[in-house]
Amino acid sequence: MEPLGASGQPREGATVAHDGQAGGLSCRFELVHGQSGHLVRFLAGGEAPIERPFGFELSPTSRSRGVIARIEQGICTRPDLQDVGSQLWNALRPPGIQEAFAELERQADESRPLRVWLDVPPEADVERLPWEALHDEMASSFLGTDLRYCLSRTPPRGCPPCLYTPRGEQPIRVLVVIPEGSGLQVQYEWNNLRNAARDLRDVLHLGLVEGRVTPDHLQAELRSSAWDVLHFIGHGEAGEEGISIRLNGEEPGTDLWMDASTFASLVQGQHVRLALLNCCLGASPSVSRTLSGLGPHLMRTARVPAVIAMRYEISDTVSIRFADSFYRELLTGRAPGRVDTAVQQARHALRINASGDTIRGFVTPVLYLSPGCEQLFDVRPAPGAPVTSVVEPITQTPVVPLPRALVASLREGRCIPVVGPGLHPLPTVTRRHVVDAPAPAPTLSQLIHRLARESEYPEADDLRHLETAGDWILSLLLARVCQHYQHDGRRYRLIESLQAACGRAEPPGPLLQIASWDVPGIFYLHFDGLMEEALKRARKMTRVLNRVDQPQAGGEHTEPLLVNVLGTLTYAASLMLTEMDHEHLWERLPRASSDVVGLVRQMGRSFLFLGASPRDLLVRRLCLLLETGEASMQGPCFFVSREATEVDSAYWKSFNVRWIREEPSTVIDALTARLDAEDEA
Repeated sequence: MEPLGASGQPREGATVAHDGQAGGLSCRFELVHGQSGHLVRFLAGGEAPIERPFGFELSPTSRSRGVIARIEQGICTRPDLQDVGSQLWNALRPPGIQEAFAELERQADESRPLRVWLDVPPEADVERLPWEALHDEMASSFLGTDLRYCLSRTPPRGCPPCLYTPRGEQPIRVLVVIPEGSGLQVQYEWNNLRNAARDLRDVLHLGLVEGRVTPDHLQAELRSSAWDVLHFIGHGEAGEEGISIRLNGEEPGTDLWMDASTFASLVQGQHVRLALLNCCLGASPSVSRTLSGLGPHLMRTARVPAVIAMRYEISDTVSIRFADSFYRELLTGRAPGRVDTAVQQARHALRINASGDTIRGFVTPVLYLSPGCEQLFDVRPAPGAPVTSVVEPITQTPVVPLPRALVASLREGRCIPVVGPGLHPLPTVTRRHVVDAPAPAPTLSQLIHRLARESEYPEADDLRHLETAGDWILSLLLARVCQHYQHDGRRYRLIESLQAACGRAEPPGPLLQIASWDVPGIFYLHFDGLMEEALKRARKMTRVLNRVDQPQAGGEHTEPLLVNVLGTLTYAASLMLTEMDHEHLWERLPRASSDVVGLVRQMGRSFLFLGASPRDLLVRRLCLLLETGEASMQGPCFFVSREATEVDSAYWKSFNVRWIREEPSTVIDALTARLDAEDEA
């Protein structure tokens, strides 16, 4: 039997119940060798270790091996993850350990999470197991996403303990490394990181190394400045000789595959506190693509105290959502500066948005962490820093006659806002220009002018009356201009132009106000991604669908659902921009996913249309999902529109619409003030 302390770690300091923060709870599961197989060693609170047999079937012919193979190939289902995760969790808690863990667990909650450490030896038969999928059948939750826990892996055995203290200097400096040939989608992750840095500009600074990233180039950049975080976006492979990472060779067009220990030596001596390693999705799925094996090397050789490595290759959707959620939580979350809490929150965001080929996304990030380094940074708001994510208080309640049924529906959590692009106000004129500064969200008219100019749109008559055209005409014209722009295979140019136009935009005030409401879901009828951004700033943990027919993982969900009906610029593949795209969307709407139908058709649900035209084809098509007639169990629809006519009323009569003939922003102000007043009361 392996003796206590054989790993070289200071057992007492690493396993006490208080993990360096007052009231912190901590325990550790180790796999060690016994006389007849692996044993589980459980340590917590300075008590004597408890050892029991590890009861997981490791033979190559076991049923669980087939499930693990599906997870590695990216073709698993949610029940697959629950199945193998439950087997692993039960094997780690045989009688004796189960009772000791339950005693700790009873003391934990979201404000005082239990930090669960895994010490897994680097042996193929156990290292291959999907530890981040640990699943508690009784609680019906994954430990890696349940906010009552923080799931981390220990440094490799024999690695000296790190002695870092939380870094208090700000901003935190992140070096993003994107070698040439990492794939087209990595640009979207970089754009998203840049947007996050803009929102967190007082506490986060980004640097970028891209193009031909040779070893000499990377080492020179690491030495040029005091970087806190190394964020690598590229390819890794697991072969017979271990993990390799792809950089670029000295000759143009050549690759250089560097083994993990050599890559770690590049980082050695640079005092990097955190490495985040994203393994890009290749042209075809591969079980060998991984970067998780780099974690132990970076900890042992480069003395990096925290490493987040992607165990499996991931799509841009998962990569972008993880990075966005992680950095926001790390820098502005419930426990700023704590890396384990931030990873847990980011995994949770992946879990509630898991669907289709992203189902294994939330078990992909692996956190290797040195005990005592959980509080990696001492993050404090800059004095006098402007806060852009707070809704401006309404000093005087607008005098607007609000239907009682609407107020009651919002108060009771039954109202679903349907939010159109008409809430984007025209920007105020300014002579001052700040590079990369936040900008007002562009209107549909401004986007049409921009795209028409760039694509030399030939039908000039269409553009002469844009300023007086209704939003429903602008929506049709924007799709027409986009159709012209993308001809001859220029769709990627079209998307790049839209990203440039919207990338620095701030969510308009009305969107921030809507984000503060407690609603079961929101339909957003624009592709600029600003409704999702507003929800993030309101710190709303939200499920997001970027296609109306996109299924999500099963199970009960309490988080609100945001449906980006036209897709979003953050995930280019989801975008519905052109006339042809809209025709495809019309075909998908009758096949809306059960998540969308369930959101719409629950008893008593009402709908509030804001910033949308009653003549808009998209709005009308979307409403075909609603129940109509005397037998309908849905609540009324409230349509805010000053321009609605008798002809519009005739069309909408069957949908039980009640018209509010006011400016949408005025109604939003009044509703927000009313809800705030009731909360204070």
